[in-house]
Amino acid sequence: MQIVVIGGTGFIGSRFISYSLKSMPEVKIVVISRNDNKNVVNKAETEKLSAKKNVKYITADLSTDLDKKTKKVLTKVLEKADVVINLAGAPLVKRWTNKYKGILFKSRIEVTKNIVNILKIVKTKPSLFISGSAIGYYGSGLQDTEYREDSKPGKDFLANLCVAWESEAEKARDYGIRTVILRTGIVLDRDSGALPLMAKPFQFFLGGRIALGKQWLSWIHINDYVRALVHLIKTSDSKGAYNLVSPEPVQNKIFTKKLAAALRRFAIFPVPEFALKLLFGEAASVLTKGQKVLPTALLHSEFFFHYPTLSSALEDIYSS
Repeated sequence: MQIVVIGGTGFIGSRFISYSLKSMPEVKIVVISRNDNKNVVNKAETEKLSAKKNVKYITADLSTDLDKKTKKVLTKVLEKADVVINLAGAPLVKRWTNKYKGILFKSRIEVTKNIVNILKIVKTKPSLFISGSAIGYYGSGLQDTEYREDSKPGKDFLANLCVAWESEAEKARDYGIRTVILRTGIVLDRDSGALPLMAKPFQFFLGGRIALGKQWLSWIHINDYVRALVHLIKTSDSKGAYNLVSPEPVQNKIFTKKLAAALRRFAIFPVPEFALKLLFGEAASVLTKGQKVLPTALLHSEFFFHYPTLSSALEDIYSS
């Protein structure tokens, strides 16, 4: 089996590649990234993976108009793929200036559009296309509404971004390619992603809930995330949207309390909402608001979580 991963030099992509090589010994991986493997965030892991004979890296920026040479290279690569996975996307937690909003759209919508346009013309098409999205699809707020895959999208900036993102990916179905959409929550890992940023204030005994702490946080352990991805590849009838979150979403005040306990710290310094708005502007809504999202489709596909509760996830992450 040959899997093409777009955005495979990031935190989630590199961890997925490592896990898939262990769980699917016959697999071959081709990584397409806008950065070469010497200039990436997850450099150590990427260099380790690039040394393996069944992992190949190709540098290409899919967020811009593709020249003829790049199209030719990508067409050749995708024509040999059994599975194509799109994990590309600029970080969300950063001040959303008009310029950065454009970067968010390009790194998601334009990349996906370019991939699907190539999938349209390849003679031999992959059997499966997996494309990223986010639980921001459902909009954000403090309400206790439970969101499942068939829930309607929200109407804020992040929801509109996800709707446009998914719309481009779903065009692959028109070309006879089974398509899966990954609506991802907060992915927990000790060294990468959001958790180190959330844990840092506690190291200085300054941790606490965000605002009133009532906002819901839907999360997933990184190991369950990559396991779920492989599970969906191996499940021949997987299609449509999947919420990649644990079965136990928690409110921020509960998350903060359990994180403090895992770190053996106190949670006594609340972070006021206005401070986050000063720092991140509109993007602060990612931290101050949230969604109570459930992994209904994933559970129905008979996927079993190793870390279904926050306590078990944090215990594993901080046990070493």
